[in-house]
Formats: sequence, C-alpha cells, structure tokens
Amino acid sequence: MRNYLKWVQEWPFDPQPAAHFSFYLAHVFILIAAHTLSGCVTEKVNLTENFKGRTATVKMQAKSKSTVSGTVVIKEEPGRASFLVQIKGLSKNGLHGFHIHEKGDCSAPDAASAGGHFNPLGHLHGATTGPDRHAGDLGNLSTNANGDALREYVIDGLEFSGKNSIVGKSLVIHGMPDDFKTQPSGNSGTRIACGVIELDKN
Repeated sequence: MRNYLKWVQEWPFDPQPAAHFSFYLAHVFILIAAHTLSGCVTEKVNLTENFKGRTATVKMQAKSKSTVSGTVVIKEEPGRASFLVQIKGLSKNGLHGFHIHEKGDCSAPDAASAGGHFNPLGHLHGATTGPDRHAGDLGNLSTNANGDALREYVIDGLEFSGKNSIVGKSLVIHGMPDDFKTQPSGNSGTRIACGVIELDKN
C-alpha cells in the first residue's frame, strides 16, 4: 500500500493530471477501505488484475547528439495502455514533448526515420485530453532537478492490435515542450530519443 500511495502522490507530474485524478482517487479509497476491513493490505489493489495484458519494453536510444537513455514499459489494458517511463539525461526541471510516431524505424541520427505522429484517424494535433488529438499524442514528460523523467500514467484509446495498434511504431522524446496547438507536432523541436515498440516475449 505504501508504494502505491507514493505513486498516487506523484499525480501532479502527469502530462494531463486532471483527466486521471478521479481514477487515482478511487484507487486510494479502495485501498483505505481494504486496509480498514482487513487490518493489513499486503498487495497492491489493481482494478484490472484479472486482465492479462501484453507488455512492450521500449529501450530509448539517444538521438541528435543527446545523452538521453532509459526505458518505457507499455502495458495493454482494456481500452487503453499504461506507460511506465524511466528516462534520464533530459533537461533539468523541464518539459519534453512525448509522442508515438508512425514508423518503427529509429535508424536516422535525428530520428527522422520514425516519420510523423501516429494518427490513424486523421485528427489534428492536440493535448491528451483534448477533443481532437493524434492517437500518438502523449503530452509532455516532466523532469526533476537531475533531468530524470519518472512517470506512470494511462492513455485511452491505444491498442496492441487493430487499427489503433501501437506495436511496430516508435516512441520519440523531443527537446522542447509540446504546446498542444502548433500543427502538426506541437513545436516540440528536435527528436532527442527514439525507441521501437515491440512486444515482450513471454
């Protein structure tokens, strides 16, 4: 319970916290109720614990002469995907645009080979909670005083199969914040890290 509450307490760093605060708060109430009734909670309560979702562990590669490194673990959940981001080498106390791109190709030194944003429905670029957004719009990663981005959050509408499948696409971190309005990519600047999304082998 202590570890889960620590995660909930970090919710303001979510790229779009308002959309998920009620989700986190509901989990906290469930945990408190369970602790009160049983006297001890030894395992984290997971509302989708019976759903055996697939995972993809993405190793981020430094691009555009950056020193960025780390991993992003993506888990398939009903109607959405959860992201566990562990990245270092970013700007200190900053924001960095974070997107899924249409091609699973990070071979170019500047990650231009990853193509544009993943946008199967042909929407305009926007924020993760906006009425119009690319499927690949993941908001901004916020960093701490060491330049690390340590985040866990969920994005609705992403799949591991079907027309919104993100498997075979790439994750890209940009050098500047996403402004959520400039088309087609939020004026988020240079691509400083890239990683291909591939399913983990069980």
